[in-house]
Amino acid sequence: MAWTLEQLRSFVAAAEHGSFSAAARAGGRAQSVVSAHIALLEADLGVDLFRRGHMPTLTEAGALLLVEAREVLSRCRRLDERAHALCRSGVSALRIGVEEGLPFGPIMEVLGKFSEQFPHVEADVLTMPSAEANWWMTEDTLALGVFFDAPALRADGRELCCLGAVDRVLATAESHPLARAGRVTHDELARYRQIVIRSGMDRHEGDAVLSPLRWYTNNYYTAADMAARGLGWTLLPVSVAPPEYVLPGLTLLRRTECRFSALNIMLVWKPHVADEKLRVWLQAELTRVLRPAL
Repeated sequence: MAWTLEQLRSFVAAAEHGSFSAAARAGGRAQSVVSAHIALLEADLGVDLFRRGHMPTLTEAGALLLVEAREVLSRCRRLDERAHALCRSGVSALRIGVEEGLPFGPIMEVLGKFSEQFPHVEADVLTMPSAEANWWMTEDTLALGVFFDAPALRADGRELCCLGAVDRVLATAESHPLARAGRVTHDELARYRQIVIRSGMDRHEGDAVLSPLRWYTNNYYTAADMAARGLGWTLLPVSVAPPEYVLPGLTLLRRTECRFSALNIMLVWKPHVADEKLRVWLQAELTRVLRPAL
């Protein structure tokens, strides 16, 4: 194989512009150069690409090979773009973990800006229940993750930064006795089944477990659905049950003497896995959108 990319470019240009002279003008070169490129390409491929005449036209073989030539040039452009992206960011792909239940609107806003800032970095965004977050970080499968805070995230070799916090609200079915209570107390909550989100990371012990009657799930949205169906009451981040949209059948218990600590949102990464430039950019942007909103 002796043909060159310049010869392919001249071939494609001549086909698209309709003549060797037009291709030469478009490329800012002499017509003799374009003619020589095409002649050498035909000799190397062993086929005629054009029928010569006043206006050269593609042969059947030329039409078929034009498709292949365009694909080769397109792949070369992608190779060049990816190489430039590697020079700018140091990585060509980034896997990010996002825990279910986080405020997705602000996070998606940042990912939109990420695609503009690093257009050639391939992003793999994995959403997961809290029970899986620690495992993904332990296996070095994620470059970084955005999770609700938990003691297990503070494992050796990890670094963390607080991006913001989300308040928690009590929720149950509209038909539940708690929904008709004048003011919900700790004692009243203890009388009814609680749906607890079991994270596997010791997150919801202490102030969040109040009832001796419990069901468990590893997913905030499942807990909300179970509560809406009258199976008990639960404690949700407001991002799962925002005031402007509450799951049908679910009601928020706002008249309560109970106070629960907010859930901190953490950026977690391992320095040897996460690219520093991308991590710093994401940290700044996520902090910008999450702190004011929460």
